[in-house]
Amino acid sequence: MKFSVSYSAYHTPESYSDTVYKEYMTLLAGRLTDDKMNYISKERKTIDDTLARLGDEQLSYINGEISYDEFGEYLQLYNYAYSHNELFSVIEQHTSYIDKMEANGHSAEFVYDTGWNNMFFAPFDWSLYIIIILICSGIFASEYAGKSSDGCFSQILRTTKYGRRKTCRSKFAAAVVLSLFASVIWNAVDILLIIKSFDLPMMSAPLYSIEKFAGFEVNMTIFQYALFCFLIRLFAAVSLAIFTCSLSAVLINQLAAIAIIAVITLLPALLSYFGLTAFSLMDFTSMMRATPILLKNTAGNIYICIDMFLCALGITYSDRVWNK
Repeated sequence: MKFSVSYSAYHTPESYSDTVYKEYMTLLAGRLTDDKMNYISKERKTIDDTLARLGDEQLSYINGEISYDEFGEYLQLYNYAYSHNELFSVIEQHTSYIDKMEANGHSAEFVYDTGWNNMFFAPFDWSLYIIIILICSGIFASEYAGKSSDGCFSQILRTTKYGRRKTCRSKFAAAVVLSLFASVIWNAVDILLIIKSFDLPMMSAPLYSIEKFAGFEVNMTIFQYALFCFLIRLFAAVSLAIFTCSLSAVLINQLAAIAIIAVITLLPALLSYFGLTAFSLMDFTSMMRATPILLKNTAGNIYICIDMFLCALGITYSDRVWNK
């Protein structure tokens, strides 16, 4: 299921605009130098001059001053200039962006970033979210199910030598391992398909080379951020598993645990979507995507710390409830 969803998202036909963008960014890859500035100026002049000559060339052809072949050669140049004009302005904007970042004391380079943007700004992964909740919501609740006149199985289990604290810790450990395993697989599928479709070049380039990270407070390379982003996504999956397990132990009902965890994790995102931006600071879906919460800088770091505290609190309280 995951492979099918990711394949539809990332295996798209290569667009002409992205092809041109990739050609320019690959040609200019790296730091901005005088030679690259000269090339950019020359390319802009060539495009502008070619577009400006259209009326004169048409008139010359009508008056018989140039041949059909000569006019055809110009039209080829014109088609190139016309199709590259707006796309080349993106390169010029990035050149201005590099200058601006250099003025602010940050290093930025030319990087073909389509693949990186797809990876760092991926949409919320509903399939991973649902899988973790379905696995973990019954991890304690299943022991309370199937009540008879003699009670439920949890009463029997907790009379055994390892049925209390050891069982509780083992259940949480299993939830953490399963959520980590699922998150690694889900992220790996995305990364492999993005590499196949777009490439992920210049890992050692500064993160500020990607314009969407202009407001990020930490200076690091693209690879360092990719690793950090991956770790945050793993932590988000683990924390979701822990929250769900805790509710499963406390509420002793799987459906109730699913309902409560859905409200806690999705309601802030829904309210934020409808304009209540204050709730964006409590948006768990942003943490599962990693980049949206990290771009909040200090506020995002505070949310991650609060999440870690709540995980510890959930484990402690669930342990007390299970062990009575």
